[in-house]
Amino acid sequence: MSVARFVAQAGVALAALFVLDAVAPASGPTTRMIAAAAGRITPADYDGDGRSDPTVFRTSNRTWYTINSSDGSQAQAVWGSSATDLPVQGDFDGDGTSDRAIYQPFDGTWSISRSQLGPVTLTWGMAGDRPVPEDYDGDGRTDPAVYRPSTGDWYWIGSSTGTGDVRRWGVPGDLPAAADYDGDRRADPAVYRPSTGTWYILNSNGTTSTIVWGEGLDLPVPGDYDGDGLADLAIYRPSAGTWFVRYASGGSAAIPWGLATDVPVPGYYDEDAHLDLAVYRPATARWYVRKSTNPSAPVITLVGVSAESPVPDDFDGDGRDDVAVFRRQTSAWTVLRSNSGMTTSTPWGNGADTPVPGDYDLDGKADIAIYGPQDTTWTVLNSSGGTPSTQWGAPYDSPVPADYDGDGRTDLATFRPANGTWSIRLCAPCSVVTLWGTRSDLPQPADYDGDGKADVAVYRPATGTWHIIASASNSTYAIAWGDVGDTPAPADFDGDGRADLAVFRPSDGTWFVNGTTAGAQSVSWGITGDIPVPRDYDGDGKADFAVYRPSTAQWFIYNSQTETTSTITLPAPAWGNGVDVAVLKRQ
Repeated sequence: MSVARFVAQAGVALAALFVLDAVAPASGPTTRMIAAAAGRITPADYDGDGRSDPTVFRTSNRTWYTINSSDGSQAQAVWGSSATDLPVQGDFDGDGTSDRAIYQPFDGTWSISRSQLGPVTLTWGMAGDRPVPEDYDGDGRTDPAVYRPSTGDWYWIGSSTGTGDVRRWGVPGDLPAAADYDGDRRADPAVYRPSTGTWYILNSNGTTSTIVWGEGLDLPVPGDYDGDGLADLAIYRPSAGTWFVRYASGGSAAIPWGLATDVPVPGYYDEDAHLDLAVYRPATARWYVRKSTNPSAPVITLVGVSAESPVPDDFDGDGRDDVAVFRRQTSAWTVLRSNSGMTTSTPWGNGADTPVPGDYDLDGKADIAIYGPQDTTWTVLNSSGGTPSTQWGAPYDSPVPADYDGDGRTDLATFRPANGTWSIRLCAPCSVVTLWGTRSDLPQPADYDGDGKADVAVYRPATGTWHIIASASNSTYAIAWGDVGDTPAPADFDGDGRADLAVFRPSDGTWFVNGTTAGAQSVSWGITGDIPVPRDYDGDGKADFAVYRPSTAQWFIYNSQTETTSTITLPAPAWGNGVDVAVLKRQ
């Protein structure tokens, strides 16, 4: 793809945003740290103190979890659109604070939450590209960039000019490893060739370097480990848990730090200009940081919250929804059954699966079920017996099971964000394909018209608008109900048999409900970081306001029948999540 076509895709207005509304770096500690680091941008510095903050991104709820290095406080922010998001970070507006951003691998869309200038979205890349954001033009701002493995092409938008650029540097099989190797404060395209352990560097001044450093399964982790302003060649060898650094100023070092399953996440975790060795251990959600200022005293940090996804449903068939979680570290479904008060634990699936409970066998009880995003396989543990497995969907689809034909049985269905396609499997071999939605929409199937069938519907976060296809009349309509940052949470709050439009506002814990019979209402129930889980927990035919608090593994329920509250505490698991994505990880 030509640079001209890339710029056309991104849009001149969007590209210009990176030029016209730049923010000058703040004064004080942040500026001093950036200067000490030879002008390079500190990775994952979300509190602006010049130090990298341990951060993970949870695809299941599109939440970023950060421990701020400035005061040790924990911060959470929702930013993302689907389970296929790849977290990327950088200082895109040049204010000295890292911005949260996601890259959609299926269509090359970047969604950036700029800390000073607000959100911006642009298309820069295509399916198969790898995001490689760095400061390629040396203006102190991160530039959106992708590396195309199939051709070895690098594409970036220079934030100083808003124009696109391209360099061909690499061959299929190479791993991108851009960094500032010549000390001019501009990132240089570079690749690491695992087949030969060779680095190929294209310096921004036009010169090239070819250096052998590494072997087959090593991971490239270049950076300025000695603080001289030049990126050093470095690899992490998972088999030995060892870092091998070749300093640009001369000499080398081999440093054991990590295990075979660890993810290398080097960053500036202390106050000096030396990049620090660090690894993230997904199994325990721990970060192990070896600070250059005190390498004999490692820092072990827990980042993230409970490794659970709330999956409330009526698993015992008593007409009341049960509190339940899918625990990813053990692949266990833990259900507090409302008919007996007993807690059961059933292993089913693995940590990377998406839980999709529903009544797939028509026995009046919700069945434990998982969807494998890698192989698009649905595997159900029927409560009546049997474990059917069906492939339905495609990579990057989001599962949206519901009863679309009104027969009382949950149907397999997926939503494809790339083109807004709904694929619904009503019966074998019956299926329905519907185009409804856009890339950033959130699918929200529910029975909005009261005909006993789930309606195809999406919530558009950018405008707070719901777009619904009513199955009873096959007509479409749109209703504005929500605001930027709200989380859609439709349910039948007034008990009239129709799902009500509702949103949960994480910023202040307020619910806004547009009841089809009861009218509009707002209820304060929850805090920032809570996950809305409205269901009928008391069996009165009305959905109850409820939130799940990941930080404490607690459920807070406001029962509509008795107007009383319930707090349910499940055993708190270890901090972290085996499927969280370390934000400092190179994609």
